[in-house]
Amino acid sequence: MKVNGASDLARMQALQGRAFNTRAALDLAARELTTGQKTSRYEATGGNLTRLFALERSLDRNAVFSETISLTELRLDVMQESLGRILAPAESLAIDLTSAVGQGDVAGALLHAETARTIFRDVVGILNTQVAGQSLFAGTATDSTALAPADAILADLDALAAGAATAADAITAIDAYFQKPGGAFYTNGYIGSVDDLSPVEIGEGQRIDYGMRADADELVAVLRAQSLAAVVEGGAFAGQPAEQMTLLGTAGSRLLAAKEGILDLRARVGVSQETVERARAERIRERDTLDIARAKIVATDPLESASNYQTLQVQLESAHAARKKRLRELGQARLALETTGPVRNLAGVERALKVAHQASSAVNERASLESRARQLRHAIDAGIARLGCWSGDLNAMERLALPAHATIEQFRLDLEDGERTARQLMEAANELEARLREAETQLQAYQGAHDVPSLADLEQARQTRQQGWQWV
Repeated sequence: MKVNGASDLARMQALQGRAFNTRAALDLAARELTTGQKTSRYEATGGNLTRLFALERSLDRNAVFSETISLTELRLDVMQESLGRILAPAESLAIDLTSAVGQGDVAGALLHAETARTIFRDVVGILNTQVAGQSLFAGTATDSTALAPADAILADLDALAAGAATAADAITAIDAYFQKPGGAFYTNGYIGSVDDLSPVEIGEGQRIDYGMRADADELVAVLRAQSLAAVVEGGAFAGQPAEQMTLLGTAGSRLLAAKEGILDLRARVGVSQETVERARAERIRERDTLDIARAKIVATDPLESASNYQTLQVQLESAHAARKKRLRELGQARLALETTGPVRNLAGVERALKVAHQASSAVNERASLESRARQLRHAIDAGIARLGCWSGDLNAMERLALPAHATIEQFRLDLEDGERTARQLMEAANELEARLREAETQLQAYQGAHDVPSLADLEQARQTRQQGWQWV
């Protein structure tokens, strides 16, 4: 018999591998227990992943639609708020100008002309609004502003008014500036794209076209009406109150008419907002339905997951205990070998090692049987927990009131089967314990009659035997 440390090393590696595999399985079980989902999609679907992939693809498309809806909803909200900011001061200015001109209040009318110039600048700024870094009223040219700077537009309008002989000529020149097509406003004032934004998808087969440009007729009407009053503040017809009142009166009446166009735009935006809101609700319902369908495929049974986790915990503790015990036995054997005398009988040493190996195997087998018995007990407790309407263990169940005959009979058969298995395990354990005691007795008898060799003696004997075999 060749004596070496390969057997012990193999056992240690096996114990380490067992502990590693159990730890990995325990981590997976913990993840399933906390998430409520199976970690293996292949096992969850029984090998057929088609339905699961289809559900996940639908969920991904739903997420894309939801993101598009959120951005569209934000743009529509800002658009509605911008139109409101244009409408309110325009309506107020129209009333003020009409009232002042109607009463012949030149000073009041000129004061409102100053307000009109300020409001004109505000409207230009509003129409240059950006959402998420993209222009809102510039069509497809989302990377640039919709209108030129307000002061540049006012400078062109002031020049037109300054070159007019009468208020009627100034009105005609400003109307020509905003005339569509061909007016200077559409080449110098509006610098966005003439193409509308493409309709966006907010669902399967659902598109919404909500684009609005700053050169829309309703918005240009407001700018044109305000510009008639703004040029008065810019110096048009200074010292000619009659001509100025003519411009301001025309501005007031046109603003009243332009108000209706802004209201129509707000109504159109409101319809788009309602459509997007309905689409959002549909996407939420669709997502919830898909999530439920997906959960039915990948969801785990909480009781089964908890039982599996507890079983793996027991196995891991058993593996750690066996490894510690093996390390302790190896340490004791090393210490015994270091303190022994010279080798006198190598054959006797081999017989002693064989006996020790048998004893170690018996100990390991007994530990394995005890671990199996504990696992069986945990499995029984887990089975009782899955019966429902009961939270106790086997001992507590025995103290319950007598159930129906069929239930008693079923439990009797299950308990007999469990007791039969337990008796078999106990008999096997007793047999192994007897073998262990016999091996320990033989080992003690040998130790009393012979000196146990040291490692150096064993190595010297091995070299001598190897040299003898070479001579043969």
